[in-house]
Parts: sequence; structure tokens; C-alpha cells
Amino acid sequence: VLKSCMIHAERDDLVIKSPAKHIVLPSIVINEMDFYSVADVKTILANTDKSHFGPAFAVAATTGLRQGEIAALTWKDVDFGEAKIYVKQQCAYVKVDGSYQFVYSAPKYNSVRTVGVPAQTLEILRRYKSEAKVIGQKGLVFTYEKGTPIAGEDLYRAWKQFEKDIGLRGIRFHDLRHTCASLLLGNG
Repeated sequence: VLKSCMIHAERDDLVIKSPAKHIVLPSIVINEMDFYSVADVKTILANTDKSHFGPAFAVAATTGLRQGEIAALTWKDVDFGEAKIYVKQQCAYVKVDGSYQFVYSAPKYNSVRTVGVPAQTLEILRRYKSEAKVIGQKGLVFTYEKGTPIAGEDLYRAWKQFEKDIGLRGIRFHDLRHTCASLLLGNG
């Protein structure tokens, strides 16, 4: 936009020479969407005990929650009786005033919502909660083993290791969201 405006200004003799004339814009890289099959999701669900964050991966694959939404999920937002998760916030580990800290905010696009949870995922969450040695800070569901919030890059690294450990081909963590959407669409 700026380059176009400056070229027009030069043409109309409003500027002597457009400083933006020789700028080469970077190409936009669009990551292709990928997703797992039903069989792959069953493999994830059957192997949640292989990683401390295995239950988080089950939630991602079966509910479509984003990485930051999973990091911010609290036990009070998990309704076992109604088989629902209330998505009210997201969490990001960001640099603020020179130091890194966890920042909580409304979900992306302010998409506060209620999401249905499959029975098998609820059972995984029930077991995870009952076996938890520590309840996370702020009642968080998914934390480091000491109860502190999880940073997105650590969840991603754990995801990549989990994929490798259970023999799944590699996809991005965000593609678990696409996996959920494609499975829901496939079921009508």
C-alpha cells in the first residue's frame, strides 16, 4: 500500500523520488493445512499416558481448542456432567518489560464459547485429574509437573516428541484443530 501511494505521489510530482520504489516485498508463505485420520486420533487417545501432556493432545484433537486455550484451561471450565468445556481465555508466554511472563486474555477473535467433549476424552481428563500430584496455579488443567503454567513452545516440543514416540507422521500442533474440524465435518 505504501509503495503504491509513493509511486503515485512521485508520478504526480508530490515527491521527487519515491523511497519505496525499489522495495522488494517478501513472499507470503502459506502453510498448507494438514490433519489426522480417525485411526490416528484413536492412536493419540490410546497413548495419552506416554506423555505428561498426552491428555492435552487428546483435548486438542477432539475439541479443536487452540494451543493457548489449552494452556489457559482451568478445571472449573471442564464440566464433566454436561460433557463440555467452556473456553474463556488463552495464555501466552511473552516478554513484558524485559522479562517473560504468562499473560492471560480473551480467546483469539474474542471467541468465548462452549465446546462438546467426547466421552473418551472426558475419561482421559478424569483420570488425569485423579492422578495429578499438584493442582496447577489458578486451577489450570495442564501445567508443568510442579503446577506452573505451560509455555506454548514447550507444549509444541512435547507434541513433536509424542508424535515420534507413538509413530505418527508429523503435523503442526495447530493441525490438531483442523483434525477435529475435518472429523466433525466427516460425521455430518
